[in-house]
Amino acid sequence: MRKIDPLKISPTAHITCHAWDYLGISNSQYFIDKKVKFILNLLRFIAFPIFLKKENDYIYNMLEPRHRLIDYLIFSKFPYFQIIEFACGLSPRGMTFSENPEYLYIESDLPDMLNRKKSIVNNIYLKKGIKKGNHKFVEFNLLEKRNKEKILNIIDRNKPTIIITEGLTPYFDKEHLKIIFSNILEILKET
Repeated sequence: MRKIDPLKISPTAHITCHAWDYLGISNSQYFIDKKVKFILNLLRFIAFPIFLKKENDYIYNMLEPRHRLIDYLIFSKFPYFQIIEFACGLSPRGMTFSENPEYLYIESDLPDMLNRKKSIVNNIYLKKGIKKGNHKFVEFNLLEKRNKEKILNIIDRNKPTIIITEGLTPYFDKEHLKIIFSNILEILKET
């Protein structure tokens, strides 16, 4: 198995967040890094002017439908009120879903990204005077077995749970994916 470098994955969290902001997806504006936004907009203008039209834009044509489909399925097709988002990156979904107090939303990622995300969210909640006991953050590495109790200690094991891993799988080879999905299955078996 090849070693996975989190620093090679992390930049895509910024690119995806920029896409969500560009597309007007709720709460994404809070996670934008202004320097990254400037660089990405400059690249779009100089290197990829064809992408200035939405219908030509990879971001519009791939990321938006995927993101909106996941939201649609959770909101309207699955009666699950416990959601775990692995490799959450800078997704605004946790803030959006936890606006409904019926949802328990757990965001998880590797330490650097999760700490950045948690800091942003906590600052927003503090400024707005919001207290959300239903929006949790759990450091979690899907390639390690010993993590499942971190999640299982938070959720109600008698309620259905849905797991999201939006955009995670392209980074991993077959052997890593077996470990990841085995770990996810272990959590689902106990819910």
